[in-house]
Amino acid sequence: MFPMTITLHHPAQLTAVMAALGAALGAPEIPFTLPTAPTVEAAARARLLEGLERATDARDADAAVPAVPAVPAVPAVPAVPATKAETKAPVEMTGAEAEKALHGHANKPADQPDYTAVSKAIQAVATAKGRAAAVTVLGKFSVARGPELKPEQYAGVIAACNEALLAG
Repeated sequence: MFPMTITLHHPAQLTAVMAALGAALGAPEIPFTLPTAPTVEAAARARLLEGLERATDARDADAAVPAVPAVPAVPAVPAVPATKAETKAPVEMTGAEAEKALHGHANKPADQPDYTAVSKAIQAVATAKGRAAAVTVLGKFSVARGPELKPEQYAGVIAACNEALLAG
């Protein structure tokens, strides 16, 4: 025997599976039907038909529209009170233990800016002060365009752009 999982979405599928399993196991065929519950759609259709039947008997046109049941109001959910965060006592450790805990990150220099930051700085100068001011900033680094800059020049170019923006 092998385990099997079957996903069924409709009572007719269950009937078919039961018939197939019964035939496979050599069992005599037993008629098997499930009682079906009316679906939401069928219930809505029945209510609509009832309303229409009543409307044909009524004399005024306002009775032709079936009454829509009122939707009950949803009760408000009470707010959960905020809990006070637990504070832990500071852990005391030596410098070597702290460096080990930081995996050497404390001794690394800050990350260098990338070309995207340089490009934004140059565009900011060009927008605020004009193209000539941006070309002057790039000229200080002996380049005519941003892509000609070397990565080690990026921080200097950003600083020069900030100076140009602050200069009157």
